[in-house]
Amino acid sequence: MVKLTSLYSGSHGNCTLIQSGHCNILIDAGFTYSVLKRYLASAGLTPSDINAIVITHEHSDHVGALSVWKQHNDTPIYAHRICAPSVECKCGISDICRFDDSFSVGDVKVDFIKCSHDASYCCGYRFSDGDNIVASVTDVGVVTEELENFLMPCSIVQIESNHDEDMLTRGTYPYRLKQRILSEHGHLSNRQTSQLIEKLLDGNVRDIVLAHISENNNTNELAFAEAMKAFKNKNIEEGKNVRLHLALQYNRGKTIE
Repeated sequence: MVKLTSLYSGSHGNCTLIQSGHCNILIDAGFTYSVLKRYLASAGLTPSDINAIVITHEHSDHVGALSVWKQHNDTPIYAHRICAPSVECKCGISDICRFDDSFSVGDVKVDFIKCSHDASYCCGYRFSDGDNIVASVTDVGVVTEELENFLMPCSIVQIESNHDEDMLTRGTYPYRLKQRILSEHGHLSNRQTSQLIEKLLDGNVRDIVLAHISENNNTNELAFAEAMKAFKNKNIEEGKNVRLHLALQYNRGKTIE
């Protein structure tokens, strides 16, 4: 059984723990090494318990702890072959495990999908041990049919619900930054995520985690309420067969399995 725990998620730092019966995998290593160690400890783990780190892309909120992590640990770090040079350059490391196809960590098969976020190459990930499939896809940019198909078999889906479009357009961000976030190379809005959730509710999903929620252009309440519209449109009672969760910036989420 593959389990997912959001250690923290948001504009300042991102890290998600994936666990099976035989291994522990981190998606990204944002914030700082000391912060990451503290959140791991809150989950009963130390860095030596981590079997691999898979990187989505090279932006600081996803790799901020990686340089110091590698100074203290020999954990294998995986990144797509196009993204790996950017991660190595940014973090001052030289031994990234490059991939351009599915790979395995212990008993877990790892699949990936390319996202249109404005990085050298941004990945969403899917993890399976043969019993269930868990996905985490943040920094998406735009929902495609390929993404929908990638997520449809999953029982647990962590997906970004980054911003409320009205808060963003009325907010204080510079115009160019607003346009970047709203573009197909930026982030998904609450509305876009809700539309995706409505389609996923026809699949195997039983737990949905809203992640990468902006502190400046969103609220937990707005993200949750917009996602709930998908449940209403499908006449599905949230919490009965499918549960909706929030991944928070400064609080570890509960372990979902």
